[in-house]
Amino acid sequence: MSDTVGSPVICPKCSAVRRPDATVPDWQCPACGIAYVKAGGDYSSAGGDPTVLYQTSAPTERRGTLKILLVAFGVCAAGVWTLRRRNRAPAAEPVAGRPVGPRNVVMFTTSWCGYCAAARRFFADNGISFVEYDIERDPEGTRKFEQKGFKGYGVPVILIDDKVIRGFNEQALRAALIG
Repeated sequence: MSDTVGSPVICPKCSAVRRPDATVPDWQCPACGIAYVKAGGDYSSAGGDPTVLYQTSAPTERRGTLKILLVAFGVCAAGVWTLRRRNRAPAAEPVAGRPVGPRNVVMFTTSWCGYCAAARRFFADNGISFVEYDIERDPEGTRKFEQKGFKGYGVPVILIDDKVIRGFNEQALRAALIG
């Protein structure tokens, strides 16, 4: 763009001379991206230099994009945190009454047994500590299991003091823990 036919426009910021084959709009510097004041086709101010109306450089756009991304990330993180808190399972109802004194609880299990997993969950939900022996992976557990005569009975086998409970039976566990 030029003020008069044949005179080039020089950018006040980077001093680039606008060439006729520039691909950016007439009001913008092709080198640095600033925009000139447009008033009646005259791109120069009273002093003869073009005046910068606003800047359209990439760093400003990237800063704005970064701010938007950070805000979006914060909103997503807060949403995930809220959903995780909301989806937590409520604590199970504690064993009615309180176990009379400390109990010696031993459980013989296997890793693949669903009833064993249910018994583990019951003890964890009710704050009951226990000793667990996996009879397939722990040689000591296998020896104790066979020594007590439980071979062939399946799992879980739960010992609460001297009481034996075969399989997972929540009512029997509660009764054995209370009295």
